[in-house]
Amino acid sequence: MTAQEFGSAYGLGLKKTVRALVNAGIPSDRAEDLAQTAWVRGWEKRDQLRDSALVTGWVIAIAFNLIRAELRDLNRIWPLEGHESVCEIDLAVMDADHICELCEPRHRSLVRGVFRLGRDREEMAAELGISRSAVNSRLSRALRSLRKRVMSTSEERPDSESSRRSLAN
Repeated sequence: MTAQEFGSAYGLGLKKTVRALVNAGIPSDRAEDLAQTAWVRGWEKRDQLRDSALVTGWVIAIAFNLIRAELRDLNRIWPLEGHESVCEIDLAVMDADHICELCEPRHRSLVRGVFRLGRDREEMAAELGISRSAVNSRLSRALRSLRKRVMSTSEERPDSESSRRSLAN
């Protein structure tokens, strides 16, 4: 199909395309935009048209495919009403688990029991078969060790505050 044939088909078929979209329930201003877009898409793909007599119907089909694509995209974007949160993830639990994994293996169960599972120190003492003061002492050591480990890993990262300061100088 030549450019001149497509141009004359556009002059005759644009109004038909808009009318088909309005008859399908599309508001007239939106129908005009979709019709223009469909004709542009038809121009870009005109080499795929087998019969030049069917150009208007072909472009109308393109316009309806554009509508379907928009509806598909809207369904992906819009959340379901009444289902504000389908999956609730507690990020604090994930952080606590990550911190427990950073602990030394000998301190891991103590830190997890007290901070992740919420057990008091008497419970942990009974569970481990040690005194409450031993739990406090071990917990203090575990937190000190964990603090050093976290600080050393944050200094190694390029996005840490210290490296940002050194890069600025």
